Amino acid sequence: MTKIKNEIASIYEERINIRKAISELHEQNMHNTLEIKYNLANLLMWKKQDINGLEEETKNKTIKVIPPEIEDQFKNVALLRKN
Repeated sequence: MTKIKNEIASIYEERINIRKAISELHEQNMHNTLEIKYNLANLLMWKKQDINGLEEETKNKTIKVIPPEIEDQFKNVALLRKN
């Protein structure tokens, strides 16, 4: 009987660890997806700008426009990482 209880406890602990690992992978996947969207949004903004036609002081500034839904998702991921 004790052997069966130990096996059940071991299997339960293993399942918890697997679920935790899956959760961490899901979080990392969400973060990577958001980074890709963020970088694509920046790339599209750079493509839309005519860098050669801008004034010199504007060329030295970083053009950075983030869609609000992506910015919200970054905040959500940051909040998840704190917990």
